[in-house]
Amino acid sequence: MKRDLSKVYLGLSIFTLVLMFWTLFFPMHLVQMWNLEFDFLWIPTGILILFLPLFGMAKIATNREDWNMNYWIGIVLNLTTMLFIFRHLKIEWL
Repeated sequence: MKRDLSKVYLGLSIFTLVLMFWTLFFPMHLVQMWNLEFDFLWIPTGILILFLPLFGMAKIATNREDWNMNYWIGIVLNLTTMLFIFRHLKIEWL
């Protein structure tokens, strides 16, 4: 039984977007690490935001002959999530 990785990638991108909004609007357990205090849910959100776009771009680059819309939609969702987080953290890169 072979899984379609593009649907898993799109699902993880949607989950990351929902998790980011959940973390922004409903803070839960605070964790202190490296003299910073932040919400516990920022850890998985940050990991997903860092690695999902890299995985999506790698899949798009390796499968150039196969045009899969799920990867492109996932990339757009991940970039949107990054922009929301940059705005929340007041990082002015753009």
